[in-house]
Amino acid sequence: MTQSMQPGDVQNLLKAVNARIDNLNLKNAFSHQAEVSAMINEALATIDFKFRKVGENEMEIGSDIRDQLRQKRILLSNEMQDCIDTDDEEYVSLTKIIQEHFAKKQFEVGSMADAKEEIGFMDLCMERIRRINRENANLQKKYQGDSKFVRVHKKIRRYEHASGKTVLSEKEVQQCEALNRIKDAIDVLISNRKELIFNEPDFNAQVIGAVANCLRDIELKAKPDDRRYVAGILAGEYLREFNVIR
Repeated sequence: MTQSMQPGDVQNLLKAVNARIDNLNLKNAFSHQAEVSAMINEALATIDFKFRKVGENEMEIGSDIRDQLRQKRILLSNEMQDCIDTDDEEYVSLTKIIQEHFAKKQFEVGSMADAKEEIGFMDLCMERIRRINRENANLQKKYQGDSKFVRVHKKIRRYEHASGKTVLSEKEVQQCEALNRIKDAIDVLISNRKELIFNEPDFNAQVIGAVANCLRDIELKAKPDDRRYVAGILAGEYLREFNVIR
């Protein structure tokens, strides 16, 4: 069971999150996003709100409000941790908003107005993360429940948006068909040669071949550079799943 952090730990953890984010430049932001997200999720999961009375006339914050704040914090933490694509631009934006909010507020509640503000903030965050997770879940159904291919699909779309070029197909149905064929081919490769995944150079070469063959089979033309790009992100997802790389 996760223990609530002591008051002195709150500032230390929030400072660590802030310092880590401040040290990331735009070029490296996505490569470190999983680390930053994990730190923010840790804060949400472990830091209880601190309650302080700011004035004699201020109404005492009742146990029902305290429980509501705690429950919403835990629910938001769980929903954030359920996100299967921490590179998603909406998710990245949301973690930044949460980080900035709690860095400013320090998880302190001094009045009923503060409590209502925190509840409203967490409700808005919950609405956003649930929408992200629903969209991911719907996309996951198109890939036989495989979260790796949700990330691959979205990474290709982000790359296309940034580069202004089409990698596989502008049509969602065609991209899903192509990636599902590639998924089946790679899964068969690993099933037949379980040691393959632990030989990174050989595995990378096999994935490149699987991408080329599957695209040829469905007559979907892609440039060599685009095939290598798709193969690279696919291989990375499989290697991370098997803890060959991080």
